[in-house]
Amino acid sequence: MNVDVSDAELEDLPRQIRDAMRFLRRNQVDLKKIGVYPGLQALFLDFGVARQPDALMQGAYFPANLVRACGELGIGLKVSEYAVKEDDQPRSRRRVAGGPKSRRRTT
Repeated sequence: MNVDVSDAELEDLPRQIRDAMRFLRRNQVDLKKIGVYPGLQALFLDFGVARQPDALMQGAYFPANLVRACGELGIGLKVSEYAVKEDDQPRSRRRVAGGPKSRRRTT
């Protein structure tokens, strides 16, 4: 099961995190029930970020309140990097090459 919890662009990780926190607060009771569902293999938030082609290293920071909230619900955190098409459009208008615009999911 995949659930989009944010429609933020790949370049906007801070907004993705804010949207994820709001999702966790609003759905806490249901997420606790899902987390103990028999046969569930994994439950995680997947943050899609734009790959920086010229960067030597790339990382993502998650604030303690997000990590704590996820831990209390048994939810893991994942970062998926996507290549973006390099064109003349502003960064906020770029789209993923061969993938979704931005996806956070619970699985």
